[in-house]
Amino acid sequence: MASPSSDVINSSTQDAPHSQKGKKRMQSISQKGKKRMQSILDAAITVLVAEGGEGYSMNKVADEARISLGNLQYYFPTKSTLIEGMLQNMLDEDMKKLEEAANRTDHDAQTRFSVLVDSLIESSSRIEDCKLVTYLWSVSLYSSELNAIHDNWYSKYRDLMKQIITELSPQRSETQQEYIAALIISIIEGSSLLSGAGRHRHPELKSYDSELRKTIFTLATASS
Repeated sequence: MASPSSDVINSSTQDAPHSQKGKKRMQSISQKGKKRMQSILDAAITVLVAEGGEGYSMNKVADEARISLGNLQYYFPTKSTLIEGMLQNMLDEDMKKLEEAANRTDHDAQTRFSVLVDSLIESSSRIEDCKLVTYLWSVSLYSSELNAIHDNWYSKYRDLMKQIITELSPQRSETQQEYIAALIISIIEGSSLLSGAGRHRHPELKSYDSELRKTIFTLATASS
């Protein structure tokens, strides 16, 4: 297996960056190595969105990233570790966007909540996002490591949602806020089954998105 020693500082081929040991040594990866890893993840997403799960392979990702298969396997030794890296990368990017929307100091809580909800709903209208999320969510059901990544992210997601709805309705108990945050997240994600990208838009539900926003806001601001 090729070892791109110029990309990584004090790292061996046995401790690839996305193995369990490699995760603990991320600080040892040079800036060049991090850029290489990101380019691989970008290529992997491109291949997955274009080919789907059945057509997705390490060889195609290497071709898309314009690197050798050996170089790809240095950073991500197996298809599973590459999928793990894709999931973590996607969720990290999503959380960064959510935190930016939720923590803007130039908006009040109601505006920040509306921006956050709009962002979440609109993401389900992008076909690329839907394909990626659907695939990664489905494979996580068969992997304890992927499932753990998902669980950790949803815990942060709930905390972020709880933070805003607590500002909107501070009179509710902490337990109520926890449940309301979980319910809102479930409603938003479940809504993609009817209004997500690639779904048939039923004429009788033409106002679905606006009614969805109203329902979520009512749930967030209800007194009890």
